[in-house]
Amino acid sequence: VIAVFQLQNETVHIHTIPVQPLTDLLNGTKHSFCVDTAESSVGQLTIDMSPDAMIGTGAFKSAHPGWLTLTAPPIKGLRSQARHKVVVKQPFYRVYSDAATQSGPYKIGQYSLADDIKKLFVEANVLFWEKSLLQLTYTFIDHCIASSLTPLPFSIPCVCFVEAGLALSFAQGVSKVTTKAGSAWAVFLLEELIRGSDEAFMKFIHNMDSNPSYLESIRTLHGLSSHFIIIY
Repeated sequence: VIAVFQLQNETVHIHTIPVQPLTDLLNGTKHSFCVDTAESSVGQLTIDMSPDAMIGTGAFKSAHPGWLTLTAPPIKGLRSQARHKVVVKQPFYRVYSDAATQSGPYKIGQYSLADDIKKLFVEANVLFWEKSLLQLTYTFIDHCIASSLTPLPFSIPCVCFVEAGLALSFAQGVSKVTTKAGSAWAVFLLEELIRGSDEAFMKFIHNMDSNPSYLESIRTLHGLSSHFIIIY
């Protein structure tokens, strides 16, 4: 049973990162990711902040399990379930016990709201462009396959980016004593929770290493065609 004091509850506006045709990005109509209140969903985000439940820390973000509860979920995507299990991420920096050498044990330090928003909007915008470029890539591949006179002698793995979005948390009443009611006081990057073991999917590219995961054998390559490969 999770102790109540280890759960953090936030009233949030969810802004999912959509897939836009590359032509829309290039002609300037939607050249970057932005939040639109008219297209957002309002709900409750519950974050399990207990140390034992923490999913981990990456190069610059911490990850905690969470639950996203919306009153009117859409048909599909990150918000498509009334109570959606998610991974809640926030930027952090390391505060080392030995500040001079930047080594040894460290504590997790939190950025200011302004810095959090800046860093997470950059990441959201990168995902925004990545999804568009990946869509263009598969459109080209599908066109080549359709116009080919002979079938392909190999299978092409199907990869995708994780479903993600930004959650802006707003202060309610006097619950946040240092923040005016109705104003944003926190921002989170939400990602869909990937279930299953390493055999269910492969993390092909991630922030810690720009080199793709290497395939050990031709047999592994053929096996990938039946798996869902997630690119972070």
